[in-house]
Parts: sequence; C-alpha cells; structure tokens
Amino acid sequence: MLKEKVRETIKKFEMLSPGDRVVVGVSGGPDSVALLHILKELALQLKVSLSIAHLNHRFRGKESDRDAEYVQELALELGLPVIVESRDVSAFIKKEGLSLEDGARRARYDFFARVVKRVKANKVALGHNADDQAETVLMRLLRGSGREGLGGIPPVRELKPGSKVKIIRPLIEATREEIEKYLKENRVKARLDASNIEPIYLRNRIRLKLLPLLTKYNPNIKSILVRTAQILGEEDRYLERIVSQHLKRIVKKGKEGITLDIIKLSSLSLPIQRRILRETLGSIKGNKLDIQLAHIDDILDLLKARGRASLDLPGNILITKEYRKLSIHFKREKKASSFNYSLKVPDITKIPELGLSFRTKIPKTRPRALKKALKKRAYFDYGRIKAPLSLRNREAGDRFQPLGMRGSKKLKDFFIDEKIPLKERERIPLLVSGKEIIWVVGHRISDKAKVTNKTEKVLMVEVKRSM
Repeated sequence: MLKEKVRETIKKFEMLSPGDRVVVGVSGGPDSVALLHILKELALQLKVSLSIAHLNHRFRGKESDRDAEYVQELALELGLPVIVESRDVSAFIKKEGLSLEDGARRARYDFFARVVKRVKANKVALGHNADDQAETVLMRLLRGSGREGLGGIPPVRELKPGSKVKIIRPLIEATREEIEKYLKENRVKARLDASNIEPIYLRNRIRLKLLPLLTKYNPNIKSILVRTAQILGEEDRYLERIVSQHLKRIVKKGKEGITLDIIKLSSLSLPIQRRILRETLGSIKGNKLDIQLAHIDDILDLLKARGRASLDLPGNILITKEYRKLSIHFKREKKASSFNYSLKVPDITKIPELGLSFRTKIPKTRPRALKKALKKRAYFDYGRIKAPLSLRNREAGDRFQPLGMRGSKKLKDFFIDEKIPLKERERIPLLVSGKEIIWVVGHRISDKAKVTNKTEKVLMVEVKRSM
C-alpha cells in the first residue's frame, strides 16, 4: 500500500517531526496530487500542518491557467491553505540566458523560498518518485557527472545552502505505477501535462526511448538504477562528513570569492580533492547542479601548472592558481563607461556608448493616447520639468519615485524589484530633470513629471538604435 510505503520512507530518512509546518509543492500532476492526499491522511498522526504552493510557469497558455485553477479547487476540497503565483518563466529564462530546465528550477525554488517565509514553514515536500530517480541517474551519467551526481535526487536536502528549511521527497521510493494505482483506487483525478510525453527534452527522451530499450536487456533496470543511487547517496553522506572536516582547514571565504590552500589540498587523496573542489564550486554557484567531473579534473590539471595560471568555467566562474593559493570567484563584469549628455529639445541627442539616440519633440496638439511608460517612448508634463535635462547612467545614492508610488525609493532597490540583472544596470539611461530622475528608460517614468488633465505642454521623448 502506497500510504504505508510513504510512511516508512518518511521514518527512514527522518523527513518529518511533530510540529513541522510543511509546504507541499503541487503542480496538479499525478505525483504531487498523490503526495498531497497521502500527507493529508498522515498529517494528524505525524502532527504536522500542511499548506499548498503552486507556481504557474505560463509555459502552456490556458492549460497552465487550468492547472492553477485545479490546484485552488483541490485546496478548497481538502480544506488547506494555498498560495498560487503566476510568472512568465520563459521571459525570465530568456533574460538570464538559462536553459529551460535550469530556469524553471530556479524560478520554482525562488517561489518556494518566498512561500516558506510567508507561511513560516520549515519543510517543502515535493513529488519526485523512484522513476524520476532512475531517469536522473541516467541523465547525469550521460552528462558526465561524478560519483556524487550519480547519487541522484537526495531524499532530504537544504532548500538553499545553509538554510534551516529542508526539501523532502516522501515518494522517492515509490514507482510511477504505484502512484497511478493509488489515484485510481481512491478515485482521484489529476492534471496531465502533454509536454511530458513529447521527446523534446533529454529527460523525456530517456523516459520514452532509452529506458524502454534498456528494459529489453534487463527488465529490472529501473530498480537497479534506484538501488545504485541509494547506495551512492548513503556513501556520499558519509564522505560529506569527512570532507567538511577538511574544508575548515583548507578553504577560506572572502568578499571576492573563495581561496584554497594548494599544499594542504594536494596532500589529500584524489577522491577527497575532487569532493572538496565540487563542494567549493557549489558554494560559489549556489548549488552543485551541472558541475561535471570534467570541470573538476580541469581544476586538478590547473594545480599542476607552473607559476600563475587560470581557467574559465561555465557560469561566469574564474579559477586562478597562484603560488600555493587557488582562487574561485565570479569574473568581474567590465564596468560600462559612464556618460552624461545634455538632452536637446527639440532635437536628437546621441549616446554613442550605448548606440542609442533620443529624439525630443513638443507636439503642437496634445497626443490622444498618452501611455504612462513605454519601452521606447514616454511623455512628460513640460511645465513641471526643471532645467537642465540630461541623460546619464546611474550614480551612487540615486533615488527614484515610480509612477503611482508615494515617496521615493533607492534606484538600486527598484532594479532589484524589477529583476534587472546587475550587468545591465550600468547601461540603462536615466532621464534627469535638474537633479530628479524622471524616466528609467525602458522601464518606468516618475510621478514628478507625469502628464495630467491640467498639462498644457507635453514633451515627447523617443529612443532608437543609432544607425
């Protein structure tokens, strides 16, 4: 019986304790819906409280909206609190230059972190199962992961490095077949994601093509992969305790990154060296995902180089070897050239550093459609503008009053709220009136110069790429 298996898994890995507040991540699919129902049945016995979290990735248009509606209805049916958030994850992925899988994962875990804080939870329960485990082991093997990566999906892990909040996976020892049987027997309907049966992602191709092929060679291949992951996972947890003792005497954290003592590192056995380097890379990146064995071996080769040497790794990470010190840090972005140009009215002002030109115009008649802010055009009350008008990039201490907001806020906080990457902030032009920022170009205009019904003269500012 699936419920008993889940109870044993929770006990085996010490996933829950009396008084725990658990956020259950529910996509609406079979796994997460089964998990929610089982935890609801066990909640009183385990003395834990539950709430539901659902992130609408908006990948599938109306179908994604229906998933969100289904989860809300399910929460109402079970009498549980629910938090549903919608986010354009595709735009986030494009903006940050991430892969679909990595971007979706980051968005999902950022969401869980916000929900946990909001409901004061200490556990996040997710619906990964034994089939997911088998697929993950194969996927990581194909990508060249080392021993730790082949340990697969951990039953329990921290939400973020150093976090007291734990992610738990009570279904990790249950098969997809057992989950489907549970839903059928209990007459529970779940949403189906059609993208899971399309062989367009690596995981789907493994599930739909590779695993069925391997099953012909060994019908028990899934259970073998799951068992292998369990064994490697147990050994990993043992080795982690050994590695943590060495980390204290070899690794030093600073403002610029992390440094390692090469002499002390080199005195250790090769397997421990690899694990220390992987752990260190993970602390810089924020996670140990996508760290391949080849990356670790490249760093080990760097240690053998004479004199000063460096190595670039994916994720904008720079490794530098100098004498007896190995440094790991993010590469510093080249700071954009500062600029400050007077805005000519009416005329064209160019910012050659950005390849942009600004055309200004005072229309003879008031334009019919005055939008609050556009990517490439904005309108201002010319009577409320103070001279001089200028275009510049940001300066320390800049503040800004976004349209519709009382008081001002730090420009830095505005950029953070708008999720503007750090490397882009220096290249965003600011339209300044006197000493007031009245337009963060491409984003928001200020309340200080907005057009109202009393506006007599309008200033139009339009930005274009310079030819």
